[in-house]
Amino acid sequence: MKSYFFRLSKTKKWLLAGGFFIVVLAAYFLFFRGNGNGYDLATVVRQNLTEEVSITGNVKAAESVSLSFERAGRVSAVYAEAGARVAAGQIIAALNATDEILALQQTEANLAAEEAALAELTRGSRSEDIVIARTKVANAEKSLADARQSLRDYLSDAYTKSNNAIGVYIDQFFNNPKTVNAQLNIIVTDNQLKTSLDTGRQLLEGNFIAWQNLLTNLNDNDLLASVNQAENYLTVLRDFLEKMASAVNALSPTSSLTLATVTTYRSDVSTARTAINTAITNLIAAKQSARDAESSLALQQAQLALTLAGTTPEALAAEEAKVAVAAAAVAIKKHAVNQSYLYAPFAGVVAKQDAKVGQVVGTLYTIGTLNSEGALIIEANVPEADISRIAVGGKAGVDLDAFPGKKFEAKVVKIAPGEIVIEGVPTYKVTFNFQTPIDFAKSGMTANISAIVVEKIGVLAVPTRAIDFRTDGAFVKVLANGQIIDRKIIIGARSSDGLMEILDGLTESEQILLNWR
Repeated sequence: MKSYFFRLSKTKKWLLAGGFFIVVLAAYFLFFRGNGNGYDLATVVRQNLTEEVSITGNVKAAESVSLSFERAGRVSAVYAEAGARVAAGQIIAALNATDEILALQQTEANLAAEEAALAELTRGSRSEDIVIARTKVANAEKSLADARQSLRDYLSDAYTKSNNAIGVYIDQFFNNPKTVNAQLNIIVTDNQLKTSLDTGRQLLEGNFIAWQNLLTNLNDNDLLASVNQAENYLTVLRDFLEKMASAVNALSPTSSLTLATVTTYRSDVSTARTAINTAITNLIAAKQSARDAESSLALQQAQLALTLAGTTPEALAAEEAKVAVAAAAVAIKKHAVNQSYLYAPFAGVVAKQDAKVGQVVGTLYTIGTLNSEGALIIEANVPEADISRIAVGGKAGVDLDAFPGKKFEAKVVKIAPGEIVIEGVPTYKVTFNFQTPIDFAKSGMTANISAIVVEKIGVLAVPTRAIDFRTDGAFVKVLANGQIIDRKIIIGARSSDGLMEILDGLTESEQILLNWR
């Protein structure tokens, strides 16, 4: 062919080249310029439309939990580091449980004691038991007598210390201190404070007289009531001394009042306050001891009565209840010990492990993460503008940044009903499942999701750029019989690749203008 072309004359060569150019030019106008009419045309044909919403999410394990202890404590052991596979119920880490174990042992001992007591009740009282019970009552009576005597002593001591504290250290600041005309003899600029101290000293004198009468007529029947009244006297006295301290602490040295004198005044008031506070503390402790002794005696008396009465159905039931309470206490302490261990809630892989031996952790401190093995999911937060277009069961295409060029199919399996506000925008968590298992992806990888929200097969469609959107509807320009006709259309779905579904107004094979503007 080549040799034939070179054998042609120069004129014929030019004719052949010109003919080839005309054929190419005609093909261009025929196929690229709208069948020779000079228009950029598109033919209305049936196509498949797909509309997508682009979302960014993250790959996650199908089941994932944050790990934390049920109580605070110091980490004593770590049994599974990050990356370790664990079975359901396997211990991952442990806290120091020395105190909890000792408490458990104590409750177990209490349970054993109650069980032994129940066995004794079942057997019945022995003469030896009666002797022991009476001895316990006698001991409790002596303890109560000693406690009451100690309480009387502290009550009397409190009166003595209070009277001495006022007489020795405080009355130096008053004229006529033990009369109803008691008046402060130091300079106090706060008139309200001065008045309060004057009337307070007068009140104290009356309290001392009443207190002395109380001690004179003291007996066991009203001992606690007398102590309570004495505590009231001490409270009034303590408040008075607090005001007295404010007065002397406000003093400043003058020509008639040396610094040494001011210092002595302050020391005297402080000594008086210390004496009163000590008396209050001792009296409260002695009163509590007396109450404890009374309770102990009542308990021993009840135990003696129970021993003398022998075993009754009610007694057996009561002791059985005590055994049940002790058993419950053991169960509680066992649970406390159990809380010292962090167990795997399901079989999986420890994805994160931050616990260190010796570290002190709280109940809200997350020490790690456990992921289930096997299937992976994708979670994405979808803005409110797009969430109404996504439905459970919808398809999606996924590509992972870690594996460029690979496309995976996914499906929507869950849409959270509650919102998550991100930067002021309400979003909703959507969960996708991979349609085919992948074992090379890892939790935390970024997933670029194309969620298919509209998918239509074999519908009439035209490029969106061919449509003129006006206030009164959508229009296209149709080429019919060589004429350009403006025609109103009804549109449907819009695809992500620039196509628009035509519901009415056009028929298949019609031609429309693309660049009509």
